[in-house]
Amino acid sequence: FAMCTFFGREDNNAISYLIWEYNKTSLGIHSSHTADPFGTIYAPAHETWTPTNNPMVNEGYGDTVNTVRIKDKLVIGKGQSLTIKDMTVEMGKDAQIIVESDNTGTLPAGRLMLDNATIKAYRDCANEESYWGGIVLQGNNAKSQENIGGSFYNRYQAMLFMSNNSKLAQANVAVRGYDPANPSTRAGGIIYAYNSSFENNKVAVDIAAYYNPTTIPFASGYAAKFDKCIFSYNDNDLKSDFEGFVKMDAVKDIPFYSCHFTTDFGSIMLGYGIKAYDASLLVRGAAWGATAPCYFKGLMEAVSANKTAFGTSNTLYINNTNFAQNYSGVYSRAINNSYMHNNSFQIPSRPFPAFGGRNSTGVNMETGSGYTLTSNIFGNVPASSSAHNNAVLVWNSGSADNFVKDNTVSNLSQGMISNYVNRNNPLSGGGTTGLQFLCNAQSSNVGTCIAALG
Repeated sequence: FAMCTFFGREDNNAISYLIWEYNKTSLGIHSSHTADPFGTIYAPAHETWTPTNNPMVNEGYGDTVNTVRIKDKLVIGKGQSLTIKDMTVEMGKDAQIIVESDNTGTLPAGRLMLDNATIKAYRDCANEESYWGGIVLQGNNAKSQENIGGSFYNRYQAMLFMSNNSKLAQANVAVRGYDPANPSTRAGGIIYAYNSSFENNKVAVDIAAYYNPTTIPFASGYAAKFDKCIFSYNDNDLKSDFEGFVKMDAVKDIPFYSCHFTTDFGSIMLGYGIKAYDASLLVRGAAWGATAPCYFKGLMEAVSANKTAFGTSNTLYINNTNFAQNYSGVYSRAINNSYMHNNSFQIPSRPFPAFGGRNSTGVNMETGSGYTLTSNIFGNVPASSSAHNNAVLVWNSGSADNFVKDNTVSNLSQGMISNYVNRNNPLSGGGTTGLQFLCNAQSSNVGTCIAALG
């Protein structure tokens, strides 16, 4: 071990903190946990790391090690699995965890299981603002996401499974559902997260377009789920690094149940909660009828759903969700048949400087048709003014029966606004269907109840 450097601190007669620092000319540690000259750890097949069973303990450095530090890379090979339980892994600057898939689709992919485990950046006095590189889940567009042989955890796509208060923190992108070196053919990585958190990451989750050529695109839902997860950013010193929490491209039916998306910078609103392009998105309270709502706070755009010129399928369903102090609660662009029901929006006055000159808005609908916006509550943020904010803004919607119905509006400068053309033109042979405001209740503190402009 002459070429390796170990730093330890003793707590209660056990080494609780250890740094693995590999000299770039080292020959590595002689064990089943090999290390290449750059500090890469290759996880052996089907192992579980715990405070009493992990690479450092197995090398004889104490009976208990609660934190393992990896300088450059952790690789979980195809056909292998690693479970990290009841402990912390700290990653060096830009270090990554690679979960491999078989590029031929012959072998099952690798998987990483986090059970009450934390993976975060190693930050010392020389790296106080460093981020690690995050988890890369290699996919394979030539293979489906279905399980193999009836085993939930056995797939051809790399999998991350988080549960029991696990956490990913301080990463450039905490988890990617694709290989960034080849996103067009190695997408499809699978993410399941339950009762877990994503904290102070520049981006928490990034899921790229996954098209399986053996099936019709979007023929089945994308294998991912987020249930009772917390997405947060509150590092005031590094708030300019924050981009957003979840972005997804051309994937179908990813649900978010009872999840929280929050920044904590007072009146400053930053980033996005969920940004979806050509995707189908479900955001709602608990999956089994419980009352725990989803929650978005302190964001520039809480939910942004967009259909591009190349998009083939898009849906947007938001139910039992609370939006508090977001510049834009829901921004829907060219989405057909969206459904927003039983949500609440606390809308701040427009910040200064205003982004694009827009007012703060609860729901902003651009184009799209066949939508229903019903039984929602719109009001201002308590103790804020009712200036430069509005409940609903509709632009150029299509000719279907588009309902804005049974909503309640109070203490805002404007209630419901329609802009430009929002129905068929009867002079050109079309009917008179289109945008309909029905049975909305608006208090006397709303400056303009309904405005039809343009």
